Amino acid sequence: MRGSSTTFNNNLYILAEALLILWQFKEWDFFQNFKNGFIILFIALIIVWFFDHSNKEHFSSINLNFRLFYSLMIVLMSIHINNRLIFTFSGNLLKSPVFLVCNAFTIYFTYKILVEVFWIYGLNTTKSFRIDVYIILTWINALTNILYSIAMVCIPKKPRYIELS
Repeated sequence: MRGSSTTFNNNLYILAEALLILWQFKEWDFFQNFKNGFIILFIALIIVWFFDHSNKEHFSSINLNFRLFYSLMIVLMSIHINNRLIFTFSGNLLKSPVFLVCNAFTIYFTYKILVEVFWIYGLNTTKSFRIDVYIILTWINALTNILYSIAMVCIPKKPRYIELS
């Protein structure tokens, strides 16, 4: 429909993004010392999202609490993975796809946290400030996409197996 808001769809996308990134950290053995951590954070994300959207008035509005919570969670998990890689990775860290992706997560979601805090405290009153914030976000998004691309190039190739005829 023309003139309809896509905010609810965007909020569903944000929940899906948060859950998929959490699953990626599970694949990187983030929860190796705390086996129930994945389930607890998975449920916590859903609960925070639900409570953030439980009021009918907020169902079609951008709710910043969930976005702040999941961005902070991703930044902290990325820092933890990078710290672990610094001490355990043998080789050039700049060629580690996990290290590059975690750095991209840290850069992007730290800025997202700053933006959400600006909006929570009402610092988005002037149009020029909002435009400047989103211009910076555009450049940060470009930088993180470059890091993701470099990480893709650094993924090791699968070994070739000998085919028996």
